[in-house]
Amino acid sequence: MKLKNIFRKIIFLIGIFFIIFPISTKYISNLNQTKIINNYNNNIAHMPNSEIERIKENAKDYNSQLYENNLFDSSLTQENISSIDFFGADILSYIIIPKINIELPIYEGSSDDVLSLGIGHLSNTSLPIGGINTHCVLVRTYWPF
Repeated sequence: MKLKNIFRKIIFLIGIFFIIFPISTKYISNLNQTKIINNYNNNIAHMPNSEIERIKENAKDYNSQLYENNLFDSSLTQENISSIDFFGADILSYIIIPKINIELPIYEGSSDDVLSLGIGHLSNTSLPIGGINTHCVLVRTYWPF
């Protein structure tokens, strides 16, 4: 009888773990992403307007080169993107989807490591700045919690 009670308690604790783990993981992830986005916004807030405009122009030039080279030219490599200083941050930008209450940072690349942090920008597609003849592809893996 005592063994049966111990087994029930263990099963109960395992059940609680499976309920709490996804909720706590999502909460911690949201805190980290909010911190990253706040740092990004602080970097931009303390930059001179001339520097912000220079970075935007470099990104527009990159997008123009992609369009002129039929969008998927492999000569525009990671070096071209890394030469653009994205406001001194580790992220390119961030995306807000108010309907589902999500704010996620956008990182360069689409590796598993990048996608575990947030949204990835697919290489050799336009940078997410908008404009005519731009085709930005953002990637996000499904994370169940």
